[in-house]
Amino acid sequence: MLYMGYSSAMEENVCKRGDVFIQIVSVMVLYGSMALISYYDIKKKKIYNSILIFMILIYFSLFIINSLFFDSNISLKENIISAIVAFLLFFCMKIANPTGIGMGDVKLAFVLGLYLGYGVLEVIGISMLCLCIYTMLGNGTGKKGVPYAPFVLFSMLLQNFFFT
Repeated sequence: MLYMGYSSAMEENVCKRGDVFIQIVSVMVLYGSMALISYYDIKKKKIYNSILIFMILIYFSLFIINSLFFDSNISLKENIISAIVAFLLFFCMKIANPTGIGMGDVKLAFVLGLYLGYGVLEVIGISMLCLCIYTMLGNGTGKKGVPYAPFVLFSMLLQNFFFT
């Protein structure tokens, strides 16, 4: 069927390219924000709410754009469930050991659940394993604490390159 001079195959191709564009922007925002969060977590031992809110706003903006203009392959229900599960997992760890994990890490787990869906569980597992290895080597001792966000960024890279 021709519409405005385009065939339906061309329309499908445009939709696929638009979907890929949304995915590229999403990945850029995710990794760029995680790099910034990691930097502040290392330097100041703080994860800023403004960065997390920015990530949430971008996520929902991209979801709306993808739903309105392209064939959406993002499952909002799956991602929200993943975000809640990750949040509750980290919140329980926060309650169990209040000095062991910060609320910034709890909120970060929620945001990562939105972006990664069920893949957030792999990222959490890999990052916890890396954190355990780091502390067993004697690097994480002392009252200063260990920034968690760099381990999350590293585990996201590992998951992206080796497990997908």
